[in-house]
Amino acid sequence: MDKDQHVQQPAIDQVTDSEEFMQSSIGYHLRQAHLMTFRRFARSEAEPITPTQFMILLHIDVHPRLSQSDLGNFLGLDRATTMAIVRKLQARDLLQRHHSTADRRKYELDLTPSGRTTLRKFLALQAGVEAELTSRLNAREQAQLLKLLKKLTSETDGLA
Repeated sequence: MDKDQHVQQPAIDQVTDSEEFMQSSIGYHLRQAHLMTFRRFARSEAEPITPTQFMILLHIDVHPRLSQSDLGNFLGLDRATTMAIVRKLQARDLLQRHHSTADRRKYELDLTPSGRTTLRKFLALQAGVEAELTSRLNAREQAQLLKLLKKLTSETDGLA
């Protein structure tokens, strides 16, 4: 948005109207952007994989031998949900789960060769999804948005 097009939004803690809240809420707009990404991702003609499964494969690729509990904590998933998704990915031969050598009570996760291939396909798909999502932003705005999102999420990013 150009400087002369800037419209001052009320502070979110001063909003009492639902419509005004929707227009002023960063969280609401982040969720809308997330939904746009999810819908575009779901339209893919590649083998079916959910955005959450994609994020799991991505994190395991970046953090080999990641513990199943750390993965769930990082993504904000409870143990049962994490286990269910991991088992689905394991049944599809996209990841392998094995006991930790340091702590036999923990499971560590690694991608299989098929998991790496699937991840590479979806990295390309996600790049296209993001290009479509950010097509109304110029390069400077895209860089600024990414920088601000990283700043917002830096406290919750315990693994990266």
